[in-house]
Parts: sequence; C-alpha cells; structure tokens
Amino acid sequence: MVSSTFNASSDFEAPQNSDLGLLPDPNLRDDSLTPEGIVPLTGKPPHYQARRVLNALLNKNIPVMEYGAQFVFRHGHTRELMAYEWTIPDAQMEKASQIVQEHGISGFGENLMETAIDGVHIHIIPLSATFLTFEDAERAPSIIDTDAMIHTPTPLKYMESLIKQLIRIPAGEICRGPFEEDLLGLIRSYVIRQHEPEICQVTRRQVIDSAYRRMESWDWSNVGNGYDDILKELVEDPGFIEELTSDDPSF
Repeated sequence: MVSSTFNASSDFEAPQNSDLGLLPDPNLRDDSLTPEGIVPLTGKPPHYQARRVLNALLNKNIPVMEYGAQFVFRHGHTRELMAYEWTIPDAQMEKASQIVQEHGISGFGENLMETAIDGVHIHIIPLSATFLTFEDAERAPSIIDTDAMIHTPTPLKYMESLIKQLIRIPAGEICRGPFEEDLLGLIRSYVIRQHEPEICQVTRRQVIDSAYRRMESWDWSNVGNGYDDILKELVEDPGFIEELTSDDPSF
C-alpha cells in the first residue's frame, strides 16, 4: 500500500484531566456509529498528539476517512493502537503530508517497529489504494475525538475492501498480515459477535448458523458479487483466508 508514514516524538506534555482517546465497549454489539458504547481512555499522550493532527487536517477542509486499527476498534475488535491510519483523496496527499509535518512530526519511513515504543505513528493513505470511496462511508465522531466528525466506511464495504487487498497480494507476503488480522478480527467481533472463550461454551454450529442469519438480514446491494460467499466461507473456516491470494486464478 502506498502511504506517507510519520513518527511523532513522545517529548510533549499532555493536558491534565482530558479525554485522550476512546475505545469501543467490547459488550456493544449493535451497528451504531454514534459515541454511545465508546468509553474514554485515560492518560495516553499519543492519542492527544493524533487528535491534534486529525483536527488540523479537518480544519483545512481535508476529508478524512477512518482506516485500520481505529475502524476495527469501533466495531469491537480491540487491539493496541500502534498507528493512526487515515485515508484521504489522492489530490490532497501533498497538502496533508505538509500539515502533519508542520505539527512537529518528521518524515519517518516504512519500518514501523523501529521506534514504535517511543512515539505515535500516523499513516496518511491515498484513497485509491484502499478500494474504498467516500460514498462507501458515513459521517461519525472519531474514536479519538468525539467532537471531530470524520468518515467511517460501512462494515460490509470495509470487509470487501480487505478481501480485495488480500486477493491482489501473493501468498507469503508479509504485507498481508494487517489485512488478515483486521478481516478476521471484524468477522469475530462484527459478524460472529462472539469472542473465543464464549464460543467454547456453545456449539460451533450454533455460532456459525447465528452469524449466517445475521448476514442474511444485511443489505448487500452495494457489495460486489461473490463477496458474501467469501465472508460466509471465512465464518465457517478462518483458514480460508490463506486462499485469498493473487495466486488463485478463480479470484
């Protein structure tokens, strides 16, 4: 994926008694995009730094779409936020990169693990690299700042985009990892809506059948042909994700 990646130094003071980020309530399993069900995170300076950058982009009238970890957090798949990813129109990439750097975040490169402990990583991703459009999204409060209204993809279109990403990447490529993790995480939290310990307490068949009934109630009219079958296959067998590659001529 083409992206501009920046590293923010952790050498700054976070304001006292402020809400510095948000996490989804893991017990929330509805489809709401409102702040309800989101609980505050405390004492995390990187979230504060990311909020500054997000609001700077919005103040310059740059459309921002939530992507990556922030999106899966919103829909119940909780994992540590190692990076803040936003996708924006291709034509505004240069302007957005300049704004990010003006906020004290210097160019960083692509090795995310190198200074992941010391700072916050911000990825500005061109929209064309995501298989998404702004028509695939809805307006919602950001999970790191509920006063900031951003675009967030609908879950079905986001999962479709992840499948498209995987289909274009050969098997064994390390860059498949984030897409696989996000897709399987969303299937567990948004489609199956059960965590592994809970699945052990009921039969696997009941869980899968319940997920199928939920999927049948959704509107698939704006999702490409065949993607519902792929998602059903992944619900039944997560290992099927390894077959979603550019090496398979059936895709």
